[in-house]
Amino acid sequence: DLIVSANRTWIEYLEAHGYISPGTIRLIAGNSLVVIAGADSDSPDLNFETTLPGSFKHMNFAMGDPAYVPVGRYTKMVLDSLGWYKGLKERAILAKDVSSVLHLVEMGACDWGVVYRSEAMQSENVRIIAEIPDSLHEPIHFYLASLRDHHEGTHALADLYAGSKGDAILLKYGFTGGKEEG
Repeated sequence: DLIVSANRTWIEYLEAHGYISPGTIRLIAGNSLVVIAGADSDSPDLNFETTLPGSFKHMNFAMGDPAYVPVGRYTKMVLDSLGWYKGLKERAILAKDVSSVLHLVEMGACDWGVVYRSEAMQSENVRIIAEIPDSLHEPIHFYLASLRDHHEGTHALADLYAGSKGDAILLKYGFTGGKEEG
């Protein structure tokens, strides 16, 4: 009865086509991007204020498919803004969603990957090797909306997510406050 998405355009598309109740789109949280590696890997730390370390140029990495996946779109923004995408794109394994990026790194199929902080915090099998500065990509916002044919009680649940109790839960799991859109 509720949909949550990190892509406002997709939520607005659903609203425009009558799948979402008008006026129910709410900004509920933000997030940040991190670079992860396997928990036991010897991947070096990564610093975004210098050039890409040579070792990273020869490693396979996982990212969401930027054509379809919000985390992939943000990742490509970062790599483009640093001038790294052209040199890395041949090593990229494109995933269908952020959970798949995490799993590829957990399984050792990729040496590193880019995920939301909230995703990285859910796994004991990866470690964060770098925080990606927010200045390298658009703000990451998560939106909540009620589907058109929602059940009774849906608005109460949406209010919970959008309220202080929802904020506390989302912060606990690695999301950031996102109530004010920039």
